[in-house]
Order: sequence, then structure tokens, then C-alpha cells
Amino acid sequence: MKTVWRYLAVIGCVTGGAGRADPLGLIDYDALFAQHAAQAQPIDATRSVLRLGDISITRIDGTPQSYVGRDNSGHVAIGCFVDIIAQIEAAERACGHALSPSQQTSLEAYRRIALVAYGRNVQPATTLDAVHARYAALVATSAADAGNSCQAADAFDAHAAQVLAPDGRAALAASISAPRLPVADPCF
Repeated sequence: MKTVWRYLAVIGCVTGGAGRADPLGLIDYDALFAQHAAQAQPIDATRSVLRLGDISITRIDGTPQSYVGRDNSGHVAIGCFVDIIAQIEAAERACGHALSPSQQTSLEAYRRIALVAYGRNVQPATTLDAVHARYAALVATSAADAGNSCQAADAFDAHAAQVLAPDGRAALAASISAPRLPVADPCF
């Protein structure tokens, strides 16, 4: 299962999703650092870290990606999970791959559960409609970016089958087992 997560994480990084602290761009990291300024610890002249429960957020001054969020719970980060299912949907759209009816049902259930959890845990609070809109935009952008990088149908089928198998449901359940920011790292 870890091989599939790594493979899909690479897809996410290539298409832009998992390389961000928050794949849907809904977490206001500046506000979190301002709200919890007393808890932020300097690492060096350009970096500081804020720990909120199982989440650590590193601020990196002077870089295009100024924040890195890491879920230290020992589970797949919910942001990673959302990005992976978005990449599966993007591959369907861009490459003409099709899921089986049972896989499609699983994907829809995973999406519904993951996006509700994402919306409940993002800061500042937002509506489920906003979460769905950002997710749809991520899928559309990823599909457009996928263009020439479509994998063979049998490889897509194998990866989708592993992610949408019962192990995937267990990973999702573990990811949402406790409230925490929907960061994208670790994505394995």
C-alpha cells in the first residue's frame, strides 16, 4: 500500500497538489501564526515552527512556498488523502480512464468523508461549498496539467484498485480519527 501512496504522491507533486502545505489553499497560515505567536519557536534566521497538537507548521521566510505543514499523528495527512483522490479523478478526466462501478462508489464515499473532515478542520472555518469548489478547481487544474503524462490504463487500474480498497478506507478513517489541520504531509 505504501508504494501506491508514494506513486500517487509523486503524481500530486508533479501536478502541483501535494507540494503545498494545504492542497485546497484554505488554511490561513499567517493568521494561525499571529493567533499563536507565543507558541511559535524560531529555528533559525528564516524559519520558525508552530506546533498545534499533532501538526507542526514551519514558516520559511523569503520563499515562494512560505509554509510547510506536517501531520505528526502517524497517519496519512488528510490533505494528502484529498490530493490523492483528486489525482485519481483528474486522471479519469484527462486520460479517459474509468473506474469500475464499485471503485466509483468508493471514490465518491471517500471524497464525501474526506471533504467534510477537511472543511471541519480548516482554519479559518469555511463552508462545505467552499471546500467542494476548491476541490473541483484542484481536479480541473490537475487534469489540465496531466495532459501528456497519462499512464497506461492497466497501471491506472492497479493504482486505483489499491487506493480504493479496504486499506484505503482504513487509512482515511485513521486520518480523520481526531481533529487536526488538513495539511498535505506526510503523503506516503
